[in-house]
Amino acid sequence: MSGNLILLKNSNGQHLQLLSADSYEEVLRIEKSGDYGIKEVAFDGRFIAYSDCKETQIFSFDKEQLKLRKLTRKVCSQAGIGKLPSAAFLAIKPAEDNQAEQLILVTRDLVICMVDLESCEITQVCNKSTFEQG
Repeated sequence: MSGNLILLKNSNGQHLQLLSADSYEEVLRIEKSGDYGIKEVAFDGRFIAYSDCKETQIFSFDKEQLKLRKLTRKVCSQAGIGKLPSAAFLAIKPAEDNQAEQLILVTRDLVICMVDLESCEITQVCNKSTFEQG
């Protein structure tokens, strides 16, 4: 599968659809289980991240082989945490200067984290107290 992809969230937040931008045919559907709908989504054509009010999930998607790979467990185990926190904001920063794509995750408590999407390492950039100084 070549070409651009479009990611759509359904109205009740229970699934994401990945569509071909050329044909508008569904390429992939991610069904979310549980009572909480998807609130935040980030997608760059290769990585998908979504968050509900409880936690955040991260996936990589190979559009040539149509393979979805969940990265959340690897990120959490490397960081020694049980789950990624819920996000008020998600974005994927493009790779630059020998640095892999980064997921920017901002929690409702203003904790800002960066997740390296190649190495799966998570780094806290700053928190609410950083904004309260000055």
